[in-house]
Amino acid sequence: MKRKAFSIIQDIGFILFLVVFPHAVPLPFYSYAVICFLAIFLVLRREGRSLRDLGLDKKNLSSRAILLGILSALAWVIFMQIIYIPVIKHLFSRSLTKPTF
Repeated sequence: MKRKAFSIIQDIGFILFLVVFPHAVPLPFYSYAVICFLAIFLVLRREGRSLRDLGLDKKNLSSRAILLGILSALAWVIFMQIIYIPVIKHLFSRSLTKPTF
């Protein structure tokens, strides 16, 4: 029971690392993905598992999966450019540019 609880605590700690790391360490933007991927790879290796256990296998890679990945990436970029970034700029640009006295 203690071993399972410790494993759960380790998993939660690792997830927190993956979430907090990009916000806490000033590195170039692209390097976060590389470091987080390497951390996931090393944790899987330590547990005796591989990326295939997560469903990442070259044999099962199909054109449908590639198309779905491209479409989801485009949807995310469109959402960020059309909705998220303009809303954030609108909410915070007034308070930064026009002082209210």
